[in-house]
Amino acid sequence: MKKYFIVFIIIIIGCSKGDDSSSSDTNTTATVETFGSWSPSFSDQTSNFEQSRTGSAGTKQTRNVTVTSSVSSDETNERIGDNPDINNDGDYVDYYANITTTYSASIGGDFSVDSVEITKDQPLNFLTYNYGVWSTNNEGTIIPSNVTADPGTDFEESVSVDVNMAYEILDEAVNFYTAESVDSCYTLEEVDLPEDVSIEVIKLTLDEYESDVYGLDPEDYIDQETIDLLAELEVYALGQYTVMEIIDYEDYSALYVGAAIYAEFANGNQYVFYGLGYTMVYYGLLDTSEYVCASTTGKSFKDVKSFAERNGIDLNKTNYSFKKFLENKKNKTLNGVDFKKTDIKEFLETKKIKYLINK
Repeated sequence: MKKYFIVFIIIIIGCSKGDDSSSSDTNTTATVETFGSWSPSFSDQTSNFEQSRTGSAGTKQTRNVTVTSSVSSDETNERIGDNPDINNDGDYVDYYANITTTYSASIGGDFSVDSVEITKDQPLNFLTYNYGVWSTNNEGTIIPSNVTADPGTDFEESVSVDVNMAYEILDEAVNFYTAESVDSCYTLEEVDLPEDVSIEVIKLTLDEYESDVYGLDPEDYIDQETIDLLAELEVYALGQYTVMEIIDYEDYSALYVGAAIYAEFANGNQYVFYGLGYTMVYYGLLDTSEYVCASTTGKSFKDVKSFAERNGIDLNKTNYSFKKFLENKKNKTLNGVDFKKTDIKEFLETKKIKYLINK
């Protein structure tokens, strides 16, 4: 019996030693290092930068952050809205852009920066100041236009006509539109000028615009008999002298346009075939695409009748005055029917004065 008792004790002791070994392994396990937030945070950086952080055991980590940007821009003009003078230059005609730049980080997140930039600093003049749509159609009533043939001669004749037309004054040009009636849509009259035409801006101030265009095709303005008479003196082109001003009435302002169609001769004299005078009321910054006829993209002057024919004007069809003028030119004797450029301007101004009196 003693022999078996001793063996049993040994087995129990062996098991006890195994439990002590397991406890020792648990006590030697390594502690996990922890890290805080990356610094600096992405808040206002506009270019690539580096972030870092340090762990609880002193380990330092770094990473590169890529910053990309996108830009959206909305261009407008100082004349729109509350007329802000963005660049403080004393006018309200400059173009500027409202710019939004958005910065995004490769780690996520974004922010935006708003700015304003002048895109076109314009001078203040007649065109930039009176920008917008003007028309002889005064809310359904046509303001009469005045046409005077052979001004300054014994055959001078004037008529009043109702023509529905509109000017779109732009910063550096003027678009011309016509309509058949007060209820009709408008057609853009696209001027197809000859290659050798000369265009001269005589005057461009805040109050007045004057231009002189020479080299126009006579077929668009006068009859064939008169064209043949001009050819005898080797004159194959016509000019148009235009004056634009603002007329201030008690309750509103109107645009006055005076234009004279003339021929110029070798000695510098001019003969005015007829002059046009009309006023237009202001409609503001309209989108003309809403008023142009959908079925047309506009016409060249070559595709339409002359102003007189278009409006049924019968002024001096036989044109005795011009024939007399040509005879005087041939005989080198000049009389009161000769015009200088200054005379044309005075003639147009006189028509404006007469219009105001009749108004």
